[in-house]
Amino acid sequence: MNIKPTPGAASLAGAYGVASKSGDERIGAASSGATEQSTTVSLSRASTLAESSSESDVRMDRVVAMREAIANGTLVIDTERIAEGLIQDARNLLAGK
Repeated sequence: MNIKPTPGAASLAGAYGVASKSGDERIGAASSGATEQSTTVSLSRASTLAESSSESDVRMDRVVAMREAIANGTLVIDTERIAEGLIQDARNLLAGK
């Protein structure tokens, strides 16, 4: 089996904050030579948090209720409550909270 490197993989990896510490520009490429090359990857804090999030972050009862309301055409969206929440978030950001 012959695996070819993805063109531009190094620049794509750089865009996502993944660094190759070995200097190998062929990130993820299979080594076909006699010498073995290795790549070290450092994950960002955001990816670590994403991996550690639990399933309890999603309230499935609410998801099911919203799906049913959408399917029935009975979903009511409280735009005033959404707007108030956005304004409060903006105020918190501006206040440094």
